Amino acid sequence: TKLADDEWEIMKQHPVIGAEKVLMPNESLHDLIPMVKFHHEHIDGSGYPCGLKGEEIPLAGRICAVADVLDALSSPRCYKPGWPEEKVKEEFVKQRGLQFQPELVDVLMEHWDEIFECFRQARAEVEACSA
Repeated sequence: TKLADDEWEIMKQHPVIGAEKVLMPNESLHDLIPMVKFHHEHIDGSGYPCGLKGEEIPLAGRICAVADVLDALSSPRCYKPGWPEEKVKEEFVKQRGLQFQPELVDVLMEHWDEIFECFRQARAEVEACSA
């Protein structure tokens, strides 16, 4: 089910709320704020919450965006199954330079098998349990 416009606007605030939560309990966590707050910004400026573009997005946010989407697409959720590996790969190539910094996609592709192995193992465990 797709979110209504007002629901989407509320949902887009989760990076800001998350960053505020990181600020509160412990000063040693402050280095995590850029990762939490900016992981939904897109390299082309179309992301949220601030609409930052390119290197305006802190590197930690750019890296976290790749990791977050890799997990979101690859893992099953209560509202969707995990995508097939090749479809995930295709999406990263498609979003290279739009959603993601090109060099980060290149690194992901260069190390794909090594990085994606954890998702392969998790799927194998799920399949073994449901057999």
